Amino acid sequence: MAWLLVQLKLRLLGNALRSSTAAKASFVVSTALACLLAGGVFVLLARLRGQSASVDLTTVIFTM
Repeated sequence: MAWLLVQLKLRLLGNALRSSTAAKASFVVSTALACLLAGGVFVLLARLRGQSASVDLTTVIFTM
């Protein structure tokens, strides 16, 4: 059942990306920004390892 939902989602994504250049550009830009944000959060949390504020900041980051 889950594989069927994944296939449907990928087909929807593929059809949307085939439709227009603006959709392709926004997909690429949003994917790049999401990767940069995830990398930044990872680096921030890695630097806070072992400090007393790390638990609180981790909770705030994952809540947002």
